Amino acid sequence: MRTAKRKLRSFLCVFLAFAMVLMTFPDFSPVKTAKAAGEEISYISGYDEGGNPVMSTLSVNNCKLITDPNGFSTARVNGTNYRIFTRTVNDSRTAWYVIGQYENPYSGDKSVSISTRMYFSGTISGNNNTQGVDTVNIILLDGANLYAQSGINVPAGKTLNIYAVSTGQDAGKLTIGSSNVYRANAGIGGDSGEAAGTINIYGGVITAYGGGTQNNGTHGGAGIGGGYNGNGGTVTINGGIVTATGGTRGAGIGGGYHGAGGTVTINGGTVTAIGGSNSGAGIGGGGGNAGGNGGTIKIYGGTVSATGRTSNAPGIGYTGSNHTSNITIGLSDNTSSVTANRYNGTVTLESPMINVTDDPHVTVNAGVVSNHSFINGKKLVFGTTESFTVTFVDEDGTTELESNTYTYGAVPSCNDEPEKEDAQYEWEFSGWKDTKEGGAFYAKGTTLPRVTSNVTYKAVYEKGDVKKYEVIFKYRDTDGEWTETDPVMVAYGSTAEVPEIPDPVVTQEYTYSHTGWDKDTTVGIQGNTKYVATYDQEYTEYEVIFKYRDTDGEWTET
Repeated sequence: MRTAKRKLRSFLCVFLAFAMVLMTFPDFSPVKTAKAAGEEISYISGYDEGGNPVMSTLSVNNCKLITDPNGFSTARVNGTNYRIFTRTVNDSRTAWYVIGQYENPYSGDKSVSISTRMYFSGTISGNNNTQGVDTVNIILLDGANLYAQSGINVPAGKTLNIYAVSTGQDAGKLTIGSSNVYRANAGIGGDSGEAAGTINIYGGVITAYGGGTQNNGTHGGAGIGGGYNGNGGTVTINGGIVTATGGTRGAGIGGGYHGAGGTVTINGGTVTAIGGSNSGAGIGGGGGNAGGNGGTIKIYGGTVSATGRTSNAPGIGYTGSNHTSNITIGLSDNTSSVTANRYNGTVTLESPMINVTDDPHVTVNAGVVSNHSFINGKKLVFGTTESFTVTFVDEDGTTELESNTYTYGAVPSCNDEPEKEDAQYEWEFSGWKDTKEGGAFYAKGTTLPRVTSNVTYKAVYEKGDVKKYEVIFKYRDTDGEWTETDPVMVAYGSTAEVPEIPDPVVTQEYTYSHTGWDKDTTVGIQGNTKYVATYDQEYTEYEVIFKYRDTDGEWTET
């Protein structure tokens, strides 16, 4: 009996100790897939012509909210559990992931840190292709950081869209480790020997390193783009802060070692692209002895800095020799700029640019740039060194309303909306008409074209209703005091209904006889009008009687 009690006490001690360990062990339970039924998340899905974010909403019922590394599904291949993106929308090969903050119970780190490379479901060996995903959408909440230490695989035929919920440095982050990416893989894009698929970045703070960046690999991948021997696929950057560094011989954005650049389009954001050591382009082809085609590179906005880290490596374009690259720069506002240490390929400017690196600044004309010395290593901004005059005139074409001087590419505007004075009709300003022959009309509220030459705009008005004016009649009341009718509104050119007024008006002292009005009431109204009654004024007469006694002593009156 005593032995049994000792065994029971021992069991209870062990049980309590185990329970205390469980109580102190951090909670790594799977995260929720939705905050609350019907709740929506607003995210930046694009930008308008002025560069302002365009917001869209996503129901949380169609996404997976990640605030813990264990929120991602896994696929076990060759003894390794890889994190994979799986479907979140029924009957669709689409995944939506919303990345929130994760509080590491040990370090306090807020990163959702994934050590293995991340794959689309159905693309990794041994994973079930019947549940494969073609498009992965990642929304980065403010303060979040998805730290994909070994990168994200986006192979040909797949699409990765990256969104944020705000702009600037406080936006959510996606970080690809500089030392963990396998030396032949892209940070975001293809694995070794793979071309990249389609990668669209709409926002966030994105930092990506290609494999071989730090581990001295000889066949590196791009920061964003192709893996070793893989081309860059299709990369479009619409916004965000993007820093991409190629692995050894890989491009910052574009091809991996020996890989072509693919198609790279930059519409906005702050983009820093640095080629890998030993000849990778900042944006374009991967390096190596044979080099790589630069592909098609289009830059339409943003602040872009592209650098090749070796003397023969371009910031933008192809690497090696006997290759080509089509580079188009079409900036449309003077807040955007492009800087590249060197351009390899055919460079076409869709508009004039200003080289602001040299002093004095130099205008580089639109068209194909035949001499790259004007642009290599130079910061290019939209415009020319010339200034132009924009004049706004009234509808008569001669009365000047405003005249201002603008630099090339600036957006003109008239500070004060013009008004047309007319007694008969209401007129509303409807827009501006370019006075040159065949000039366009720009409706009120429409942004005028950017300035490229001297121009005059004429005000255009739209006729509205006939104006109405306030009409009041002033007259003497029965006590002889001046009073007024309530105001009535009468259309221009019409006559007012004349009220009936007391006549005559007899007071103790005077009698007023109405003779008419101070204005002709038969003439149409042409403005606010007060009619004042006119009177003949006379003293009021009274009957006077004298009463007295006559000669007979009787009372009598005169």
